[in-house]
Amino acid sequence: MSLLANVLIGTASFVASNWAPSASVSEGHASPLAIAILIIAISGLALQLLGPNAIFFGTFLGSGWALLNQISESLA
Repeated sequence: MSLLANVLIGTASFVASNWAPSASVSEGHASPLAIAILIIAISGLALQLLGPNAIFFGTFLGSGWALLNQISESLA
């Protein structure tokens, strides 16, 4: 894949995984912490097993960012 395609795919997966935990709250599903932890665990495992991948790297960063935001909001 070209560099531009990898950057676009990684950015889209970052945004989607950062949005998913907050969307689960508005719909009354599982807690955002549980969703963020699940996404970061699955994407981290996929990175470990499959090697470098723009989609999994983007979701790993995005869900980590969402997890950090949720934890900091719960402490405040």
